[in-house]
Amino acid sequence: MTHTLSIIYPQPIFAAGLVKTIENHPVMSFQCVGQTSSAREALIRASDWITDLVIIGIHSKGLEELKLIEAIRKKSKKVHILIIAGQEHLDVVRRGLVKGANGFIYAHSDPPVLLEAIEAIFQKQVFLPGGFRIHPVPVPAPNTLRISGRADFHITDREIQVLKLICRGFNNKQISNDLFISVQTVAVHRKNLFRKLGVKNSISLIQLAMEKKMIG
Repeated sequence: MTHTLSIIYPQPIFAAGLVKTIENHPVMSFQCVGQTSSAREALIRASDWITDLVIIGIHSKGLEELKLIEAIRKKSKKVHILIIAGQEHLDVVRRGLVKGANGFIYAHSDPPVLLEAIEAIFQKQVFLPGGFRIHPVPVPAPNTLRISGRADFHITDREIQVLKLICRGFNNKQISNDLFISVQTVAVHRKNLFRKLGVKNSISLIQLAMEKKMIG
């Protein structure tokens, strides 16, 4: 199966490299059907960018890119949106993730990281670089966790460890390596956190952790 790809990236030469890297993916097949250097131009006809994968590079203040993410997500829940940005645009990246992007990598990332991110978001995971935090938050002691309006539950110490790493942007493999447990075990802990906290994805989990000051 060949997936459609579109790229909105401010540097055309860099964008050409992205297209080549993605179209040469060793496992998945992609064909680029749309490319522009202007998010403002893409916004004029947002429906033209409803492809299987959309790569959006953050430029300047990122306001047009954020509007584009929001417009694409309103038109389709199935589009996989990956943000690429530099260290100076992390606040914009965080807002883009909240608006519906599925993942983020740094502009200086190596090609294997790009391909890993694409594979992850197509597997319905949120991909974030190690150490990246959507919401840096101060926290109280984990043993007193309660969610208002929900039945009492117990979050284990191991689940707290997994939650902390999720909030730092670690994926299942990175958490597995950090805690010396299997990837399957990490997936179980993540699923249990979703169930206990009443959320459906990692971004909602991180937002709730921030709101309830659940991690340190």
